[in-house]
Amino acid sequence: IVCEALRRSELSDLGWRWMVPKGGLIIWVRGPARLDTRMNGAFCKACISKGVLYVPGDLCLPAGAPYNCLRLSFGAIDIARLEEAIERFIEVATEHTQ
Repeated sequence: IVCEALRRSELSDLGWRWMVPKGGLIIWVRGPARLDTRMNGAFCKACISKGVLYVPGDLCLPAGAPYNCLRLSFGAIDIARLEEAIERFIEVATEHTQ
């Protein structure tokens, strides 16, 4: 559901990249190089204001790692809420990268 929604969106045209997982409960997503996905950044705050949470990539990578990565989890939410959440994420991601 998440990968399909990302694929249908215009995010790839805006510089977003992701890998379709072969298992597990997360998707690793990389935004355009100029985007800051850290916890106190404007992008994260905008997602939170839309009721969407993600794990900022800098919390998962060594110090000095790029700040345009994040993890989306899809394992602990029902399908209807997941579809709504990914649409909200896509809305914020689009707004912050156009």
